[in-house]
Amino acid sequence: MELDLLLIISFVLIITFSSLTQSSMGFGFAMVAMTVLPMMVGIRDANVIVSIASLIPSAYAAWIYRKGLDSNSFVSSTIAAVCTLPLGLLALKMVPADLLIRATGIAILFIAVEGLFHRKSELKEMKNIRLWSIIAGACSGILSGALSIGGPPIVAFATRQSWNPKQFKAFVALFLLIITATKVVGMTALGLVNSQVLWLSFIAIPFCFAGGKLGVWISDKIDPKTFRIIVLCMLAMISLGMIVRGSPERDAPTTQESSTTSLD
Repeated sequence: MELDLLLIISFVLIITFSSLTQSSMGFGFAMVAMTVLPMMVGIRDANVIVSIASLIPSAYAAWIYRKGLDSNSFVSSTIAAVCTLPLGLLALKMVPADLLIRATGIAILFIAVEGLFHRKSELKEMKNIRLWSIIAGACSGILSGALSIGGPPIVAFATRQSWNPKQFKAFVALFLLIITATKVVGMTALGLVNSQVLWLSFIAIPFCFAGGKLGVWISDKIDPKTFRIIVLCMLAMISLGMIVRGSPERDAPTTQESSTTSLD
């Protein structure tokens, strides 16, 4: 895909807004970016770019909110995700992405809508937190490996805890940072990281930082109750988009088309 000025501007705006979402809500970079980038650079390159670029907002958010981390849930969910990440890469080859995205959207929509009707006092009574953290982490690992959208399951789990916004963001941001870093290492080993992808990823870095700074400023202006409602509503909207649209791969350039309009 030849990089003209309009493409560069569109790419920068997408990255900035995705990073703003990530730092203000504690999640969302990959989910926002992956709704548009596959139509610009193809599904495979979009996955790699999002994985590399999301390291910046995840690292920034994790550093800002690091003191609020719930270590017990974090360790169990992260170990589960790292173990299931290879299964996600296998699912990418065996299961149609369209089916995976629509099924995930239905599950996340149910969780989000149900969570909106839960009172905060009820969230404190949640039992088997360790078990649910493992389940959420495992699902995130699979989805991250297969579709680069590992955020929804772990976010759905985090919204059901009695954490304040900073605890929520510390948990989600550090979790996504570790999982994404692990995935980037795997992609590099598989030869998916090329000069074209690296160049676009480097372009994204300053705008990731700018969007992250703006997102942190915005998050300080939101009270805890409003924050939780925004997160759950955002999950619901994202899941609806996943159900209706399915896989963006249908709209993305094919490998052959992408090679004829590559950056090379």
